[in-house]
Amino acid sequence: MAYDVWGVRGLYTSLGDGWTYLNAHDRPQVPEKVASAVWRSVRSAALVPPPEPVLGSHSKQSLGQPEGQLYPEMARVAIADLAGVTADQVILGPSVPALYSALVTAMAPMLRRSSTIVLNPLDRPHLTQRLRRAGLEEKWAQADLATGDLPAWQYAEIADGSTRLVSVPAAHPELGNVVGVSGIVDAVREKSRAWVLVDATAYAPYRPSTWTCGERTWRRWTSRSWAAPTSPR
Repeated sequence: MAYDVWGVRGLYTSLGDGWTYLNAHDRPQVPEKVASAVWRSVRSAALVPPPEPVLGSHSKQSLGQPEGQLYPEMARVAIADLAGVTADQVILGPSVPALYSALVTAMAPMLRRSSTIVLNPLDRPHLTQRLRRAGLEEKWAQADLATGDLPAWQYAEIADGSTRLVSVPAAHPELGNVVGVSGIVDAVREKSRAWVLVDATAYAPYRPSTWTCGERTWRRWTSRSWAAPTSPR
């Protein structure tokens, strides 16, 4: 069965000019249905929706409120379905760098002068810079130069009782390799009670993101990676 290339291209208004875009891993084109849904949401934000005849886990429970007040909770429910978690475990933000800065600020009470943070060269530099603002002693995990992977065994040697945060990418957007996050988390858990921050942006558009690594683990991604609506910069 041949792949319907032109049928798929027809779903994207921006592809009607015949151009081929090679940066889908960083900024994919927005489908027509997504763009239309965004504009419908903007126009209906001030309207008061009627009560729904059938109740369920995804029904609108609030009555007499503008539609726009329900959007954040509806977004949390949608992300929770993708991640395999509950809506109260989802934190929304204007951008990933802003969330990283908020995380560093929130962790301040648990940080000491002797605390350390484990970074790696595969994370985006602008995100690593946000984590470095915490002012902690830095330890670096090194990537395999042949495969681009992050070997899990080294984390058992790097992490210790002073480690407070470990940053790990779930996949690399350019190389395409998938990092063994579960092995890294297990190695960190053997030596410390550090929080593990997993960047799943390059992983989520291609594989199910319902994997779990236990407690004290954060997963983050930007919906821009799969052409979902995002906040303007």
